[in-house]
Amino acid sequence: MNEPKYTIEEVADIIGVKVATVENWVRRDIVRGYKLDGRIVIPCSEVDDYRPMAEASKALDPTPPTEEIVEAIQRGRRKWVWPTETEEKQ
Repeated sequence: MNEPKYTIEEVADIIGVKVATVENWVRRDIVRGYKLDGRIVIPCSEVDDYRPMAEASKALDPTPPTEEIVEAIQRGRRKWVWPTETEEKQ
């Protein structure tokens, strides 16, 4: 138990998630955590595996809002026109 530890708040900041998410991970045994002086702490070794992935994901551009995506798709579409009978005969 002498291993260095992070608080839940520190883990949430490192990984880039909410504190409640980390609390849920500990509760569901996804991440190992211990009670220490009334607080939950997480061994650094539990978090260090996530650090490179978290740093890489923070560098990604955030997903644009849905409205912006729909607008971009609509701008790129061509209006489709039904062929007339005269065009079909040609």
